[in-house]
Amino acid sequence: MQDDSRTGNVHQLVLAYGTERARAIAVDAEERKLIDLASGMLTTEDSSFGISHSAFCMTSFPHRNLKDEAAVWVRKNGRASLMVEPGKLLISGEPRHFGVPYGPKARLILLYLQSRAIKTNSRFIELGGSMYDWMKRLEIPICGSNYKAMQEQAFRLSACRLTIGWTGEANSVGFRQENIIQGMLLLPPAEQGQPRLWNDTVEITESFFDALKKHPVPISERAIKMLSEASSALDVYIWLSYRLYNLKKSERISYNALREQFGSEYDRLFDFKRRFQFPLKKALAVYPDAKVDIDDDGIVLHPSRPAVSAQTTVVAIGSGRR
Repeated sequence: MQDDSRTGNVHQLVLAYGTERARAIAVDAEERKLIDLASGMLTTEDSSFGISHSAFCMTSFPHRNLKDEAAVWVRKNGRASLMVEPGKLLISGEPRHFGVPYGPKARLILLYLQSRAIKTNSRFIELGGSMYDWMKRLEIPICGSNYKAMQEQAFRLSACRLTIGWTGEANSVGFRQENIIQGMLLLPPAEQGQPRLWNDTVEITESFFDALKKHPVPISERAIKMLSEASSALDVYIWLSYRLYNLKKSERISYNALREQFGSEYDRLFDFKRRFQFPLKKALAVYPDAKVDIDDDGIVLHPSRPAVSAQTTVVAIGSGRR
């Protein structure tokens, strides 16, 4: 399988030869992984979708825990930027510091909260069974050490404070500060029956809910499932879901610009460029209608069909409006 300009070739291989034959002619494990991802999207009929705020399509949390638990996380993307500050919560009557949310689990919890808020048109999100069912569909167990890791990210999301900044015309600048979660109740996992991260409801802040309603971006739940353990690829997929659908004409993006958004921790452009290729290709594998060219200088985005059917999204979101 050659690495040429149009990345849709992996989907063409699956359609032309079938999954097993395509895997047989793949040259390495990475290509087999891409074929598996593409096959999963092409052979499964699933119109389920999630929602992300547009700000989290352009910027996101760190992939790994920051070495300094008190550190502030800043990510830039052109004229937009995101600052995430760690915070404190009262746990059993004692103040406890929590670092910045990180990794795929923080992203999955946030995606769930945003999706439920939009689909039910409410900032009071019933959890328990609903979140358990969603995680089950994503094939993510909430038990044992995985439960503790999910709970830790839930605490971090609850404690953190966001500042979303931007630069406008004539060098004007602005920012907006947000908290995501306003209230919650956490319980330990049940000894019998389904475990829960929260009981009854989580309340997201009114300002975050209002901003989410103004800027919801639909993304495929199937794609989320297939990238649920790969936070880098998940970030790229969510970004593409937002950027491609809104494009009016083709746009080139340099590796320098991509590094600022997706890999500012890399000191050398060469290192980022090498490490970025596989997450990018995984994101494209679960977005069959994405039109993206890759070359030595960067990527070229072309106007594409949405990652989720616009009609499906309108009907499903509309059914939750009251």
